[in-house]
Amino acid sequence: MSYEPKDHIFLYNGYALGAGGRVEVNDKPLFLNTPASVLSITGGGEARSRSENVRFGKKPFFRTRRPHFFMHIGMVETEAIGGEVGDNYVTTTRSVVRGLNVNNVLTADLVVGQTKSIHRKSGRYENGDEPSVIVEEPSTIEGLKIHGRPVKLTKDRILPNLHTFRDLNNAVSGLESSALNGYEATSWRKAFRKQNLMDPDDTQPPYVRDLANASLMARNVVRCSIFDSVKADGCDNHGYSVEVPEFGRIFFGELFVNEGMKRLSMIRIDLGCTFCGSANVGQNGTNGETFP
Repeated sequence: MSYEPKDHIFLYNGYALGAGGRVEVNDKPLFLNTPASVLSITGGGEARSRSENVRFGKKPFFRTRRPHFFMHIGMVETEAIGGEVGDNYVTTTRSVVRGLNVNNVLTADLVVGQTKSIHRKSGRYENGDEPSVIVEEPSTIEGLKIHGRPVKLTKDRILPNLHTFRDLNNAVSGLESSALNGYEATSWRKAFRKQNLMDPDDTQPPYVRDLANASLMARNVVRCSIFDSVKADGCDNHGYSVEVPEFGRIFFGELFVNEGMKRLSMIRIDLGCTFCGSANVGQNGTNGETFP
């Protein structure tokens, strides 16, 4: 039996979730147990899952003033793939949600989230230098509506070029970045920070100020969105979020990036008013490291 000596093992790490969360309705918890969730296989390989006709809570058959919450999904597909591609170790995760309906308030025909991490087989990385793709182009939301009104989303054109945490963090902080320079860097950074609620302002609602203050304190994590424009009629629009009366706050394409992880939530719901809690739709994360 042959054996090829190796000086390290690569540990793949990634996850893909269709939807999940926890909501309190009438002082009772409703757990949105994640359907069709997958984790990457540590040694590499493929993991896939699928669920149809997913239902959390009960949709009322008649109008009622009694608080209620439901989330219905027509179909969920997820996958996590880890393997060697050329001179790299590649981890990819993907979640697909079709036919989303949250309380007859938020609906979407299609939600797709995808992330990828790429690590070289040879060599060690300084902090932030791993060549990891932050977000994949297929990530999208189609047929999105709030109270039956279309929501228009536009993707950030520069973000896909900021492949590493260091590139992204430098671009946001005003330092030298391989993908931006000169006037373009200054102009993009100003618009990017505003869109992603990174600078506190006394005129902002409390939840926006809280996010902005958290961003100022977070030195090793960048929070942002893959969308540079979110427009929803009938709602208060704040950067990549909208505040829906008597429902809560909804965030689109939210991304948390640090030196070791990329986390993407295509839709994050922060509920308020008649019920409280949170829910995520189309959530993905990728990472990986060598041993030793």
